[in-house]
Amino acid sequence: MKEIQNSFKYKIVMCGNATPDSIPFIETSYFSFEDFKTIGCCIKPVECITSKGDSYLFVIWHLNTNRQFRYLIPTFMEGAKGIIILFDKSNPFALEQLEEQVKRFKGFDNHLPMFIVSYISNPRYNSNVIGEFNELTKQNEISNIFDVNNLKGLDYLSKKDFFRYLITKIHPEYDDFSNFSIKFPAEEDDFKLFVDTYKTCPICHKNNHLSNLKKFYYSKEKELLKIREKFLDLNDKKKSLSLTLSERIRLGVVCCSCYKEIFEK
Repeated sequence: MKEIQNSFKYKIVMCGNATPDSIPFIETSYFSFEDFKTIGCCIKPVECITSKGDSYLFVIWHLNTNRQFRYLIPTFMEGAKGIIILFDKSNPFALEQLEEQVKRFKGFDNHLPMFIVSYISNPRYNSNVIGEFNELTKQNEISNIFDVNNLKGLDYLSKKDFFRYLITKIHPEYDDFSNFSIKFPAEEDDFKLFVDTYKTCPICHKNNHLSNLKKFYYSKEKELLKIREKFLDLNDKKKSLSLTLSERIRLGVVCCSCYKEIFEK
């Protein structure tokens, strides 16, 4: 029997940087600096997909905690499932700022999972606050600490490690991370085009489930990879045909109901 894909959505609040210029696990360009400095918050979704097609969508709210925006923090916190605090070990004022952030957010909700991402933005300078940092986290019972040794060297695998770690803490009962992948939905232009083209079943003309299209497009399963490669190759060849010939060829992704009707009799 075919397994049903699950879809989870979590709002995560993030703070600790004066600007979005150096975020250890997300490309800076994905956040709107204009929103950050004018309304006190910029938002970015990050989606994680397993080989089963299960989807974890993290909607990250990066907060500007400067004084003029602090009255908005309770509003921004509503519905959050976790807090990420960025801690730059090369910033001589970072420990003081971290202590302030921990106190502030524990005051809002002491039971909300808190994550600290520790990193070095400037390899030439290390404030050497490890002892004090360990004492602070121990006093506040913070055990969710993800350390990045070199901000510049953080690659895709490290990003995957972080989000996999995030899932295990927020959703501990989930343990299948085979062929785990991450993507940034707003920037996936190729996938958007694919969805727009094949969102409708060519047989019954009903809409396909987005989760199934995601699994087909992003899965690392060998059989699906072969099918997808052939399908996209046919799609490219169809585009190269004249309009008259192209219109005579029907290429599409069948929905679950039509698939069962055809293949499971």
